[in-house]
Amino acid sequence: MASFARTYSDQDLWSILEKVVESISQDGKISQSTYDKAREEAGYAHTPRAKYIAKRLGNSWDNLVAKA
Repeated sequence: MASFARTYSDQDLWSILEKVVESISQDGKISQSTYDKAREEAGYAHTPRAKYIAKRLGNSWDNLVAKA
């Protein structure tokens, strides 16, 4: 079975999440699909989608956005 190395640390993902959320701030409510589109527009298309970030960081998407 293949093993994949993680390209981004948890801290890297958190930092990218904060940058993208800041760029599209909508009163603390950002859907995963909105984030996914915005990350591409912000130059982070190569990063994981929102649902994978939430899973990796062990938190709900809404909580992550609120903290960002």
